[in-house]
Amino acid sequence: MSSQLFKIILLAISIACCLPFIVKGQAIYEGQIVDKNTEMAVPGVTVRLLKEKIGVNTNDQGYFVLNSSNTVPNDTLVFSSVGYHTFQLPVSAYKDNLFLLLHPSNTELDEVSITNRKLKDIRLNRFDWADIATDREITTFSTNYAFAKLFTAPNGNMVLKNIALGRKRREHKPLKTNVNVRFLLRVLRVDQQTGTPGSVLFTKTVSLHDDAKLIRIDLSDDKVVIRDSQFYISVEWLRIPYNEKIGLSQSPKVRKVTKKGGDILENVSDYRISYLPVLLAMYKKKPAVSWVKIDRNRWKPFNSATKSSGLEIALSATVHH
Repeated sequence: MSSQLFKIILLAISIACCLPFIVKGQAIYEGQIVDKNTEMAVPGVTVRLLKEKIGVNTNDQGYFVLNSSNTVPNDTLVFSSVGYHTFQLPVSAYKDNLFLLLHPSNTELDEVSITNRKLKDIRLNRFDWADIATDREITTFSTNYAFAKLFTAPNGNMVLKNIALGRKRREHKPLKTNVNVRFLLRVLRVDQQTGTPGSVLFTKTVSLHDDAKLIRIDLSDDKVVIRDSQFYISVEWLRIPYNEKIGLSQSPKVRKVTKKGGDILENVSDYRISYLPVLLAMYKKKPAVSWVKIDRNRWKPFNSATKSSGLEIALSATVHH
């Protein structure tokens, strides 16, 4: 064996021995920081690792995620912000889902409270498989732009974790319907003056590739933070050939007019194009407030109309707070 080959093998062995330690050193630190007196989220707090010299700032909800590629042994997390006492936490004391109560600097310093309180998951506007098993089709909304449903949480400052959606499976008619569907999922503020869907907080393009009736959309990687306790989730249809649903039916047409002025009718084939997805609905005594967009700028109530009274679209959301 040549000396050069021996050196290459030795180097490979050394790298392989070090890999477990490199992987072991990786870590993710995340949590939420609130004011100890007001219990309001504290945005703009600098969170840094003292020895590794990396850091991030909390968002508007006091939430942070700090990725360490190779944590230095005995490193320290430092939390600092104008108007608050700086707090240091050894990484050995860090616990998942960190919840930090930071003390304002204009009052007497007490002990800073840290807990590993597990963040709760709450499902809003819940529906179950049994609720949509009857397969009641509402409409394809082929002449409208979007549908929006109001959600109310116990409080604000939450992370949107996932969304569940009930939809009508494609009908196997003589004309083939594309199994692939694409639409826009949006999170919107509530317009404080009108109560209608307001400005857009988040948009995600969702693509479906099967006939599943109950759709779950994971948003955990999107880090969608919602400040207010009330918000809207909307489904916006894309009027593209990719989403076309072609319906074949028969409609009576006038074939001939008799001498006495009467009409002789005959059924002729009629083609109708609508757009997927088709949403499902449940009957409820007190359905959630919902709106339908009738053009690019105007919304109208969905379930206050006679034909939709008591109906609620099968759309739920799970929030993490």
